[in-house]
Amino acid sequence: MSTESVDETTQNLKKGFGSSTWHIYVMVVVCAALIVGLVASFGGFGRRDDKYIEIEPGDTVNVGNADIRIFGLVATSPKDPAGSWRITLHTEVRNTSERPLTLTAFTDVIQIVYTNGRGERNYKYGTTMTVMDPGDPPSRSPRQVIPPVDDSFTIELSTYISDGVMIDEPIKLGLFPVYWGNSSRFGLNDVDTWTQVTNPGIVWVVCPPIELVEAEF
Repeated sequence: MSTESVDETTQNLKKGFGSSTWHIYVMVVVCAALIVGLVASFGGFGRRDDKYIEIEPGDTVNVGNADIRIFGLVATSPKDPAGSWRITLHTEVRNTSERPLTLTAFTDVIQIVYTNGRGERNYKYGTTMTVMDPGDPPSRSPRQVIPPVDDSFTIELSTYISDGVMIDEPIKLGLFPVYWGNSSRFGLNDVDTWTQVTNPGIVWVVCPPIELVEAEF
């Protein structure tokens, strides 16, 4: 092979390598942009601009699917020190949506903020709804749905906390607004649910009076 042929081959290789490098560079930039878009869509780079509004026990708040009034909180201590605390919220609820509200309607609505047994502030989502029949005292109703009517229903919302509760510290409740829609990203889930509004978010904060009860068993 002549010297000219070698030089020509070398130049072609350099051109080809430069072209490949350019394409790789473009692909890296595009991939990086896609990753940034994905993270941003999940709120990874966003700053929550929650507006915290202090309310009093008994005040009415509309969280998107219902008017809610929280009157008090019962903290039941475990019989076994290693057991879980039971937190029960005494509330009144009126369905303001066009859909029946089921047991999971308030999963994303209420956040319980407490101090655990290690002195750390922690929070818990997810409550079990129990509809109460009127009476003195109220009794548990077999009803598991709150219909979209003008009547208000007495509701107990309960959850269990496994890492201890320092009862001498205040327990605060955050009430988040929700909307009916698909909470998944990119259409990965076709199921509509009551989903928390997070961007921007409004959080009502209430510090209800606490009644301490010792577990009987």
